[in-house]
Amino acid sequence: MCTSGTAEFTIERLEPSENCQPTPEPSESQVPERNNGNKMILPLSSVDMEDVQLTLDRMREKESTIYKRDEVSDELVALWRRMLIEWMFYVVDYCKLQRQSVAAAAFFLDVAMAKGLCISREEHQLAAATALQLALKTFDIAVIKLEKLVNLGRGQFTEDDVAKMEMKIIREMSWMLHPPSTYCFLRQYERLIPAAVSESAREMIDEVTKLVAELTVLEDQYIRFDPSVLGFATMLLG
Repeated sequence: MCTSGTAEFTIERLEPSENCQPTPEPSESQVPERNNGNKMILPLSSVDMEDVQLTLDRMREKESTIYKRDEVSDELVALWRRMLIEWMFYVVDYCKLQRQSVAAAAFFLDVAMAKGLCISREEHQLAAATALQLALKTFDIAVIKLEKLVNLGRGQFTEDDVAKMEMKIIREMSWMLHPPSTYCFLRQYERLIPAAVSESAREMIDEVTKLVAELTVLEDQYIRFDPSVLGFATMLLG
């Protein structure tokens, strides 16, 4: 359990299984590997170039078709979106969960917004909480217990509301729940770093790219760019 102010978060650890690991759609190799919490593992050995290219091609196809997002046109909605994603980062930090999961949560939230699943401020809060829980189920090995998640809503929604919103999002996405994020592309690009690059340099690149990637998740103006482009630009900055 972790506590933030008056809110308590109970974390339920899951056994690694098909319920908490990405399925081969688009590829389980897209999930950011972990080392010491949120740190990506940067391989030091030689890389299968064909495998990297195949993975990148598959993710690019997915991002440009079934996982294409609409831009946010309303300034107020864009502001709500930023605040809700900041809240997501806040929650995962307190609970020591995967920050990369917020990228998927933001995608699910964007789907809910674009499809008209949330109109009022309260519905946006419900969609954000649901999106975060769904992302943790898909990309992490731990979730926040539903009753504690509902407590964060301060009476704005119930467990049943979360369950219904989750099913609405899933149906709108036709059960395609593994959007390739900037982090997914970064993982593949980082595999191409020459083996001669020192571990300290790799760690520095990792830290810089994580910071920039989080900014692309947070700001709505980056939605119009494909994650592959954002990942490549982030890698150049790193």
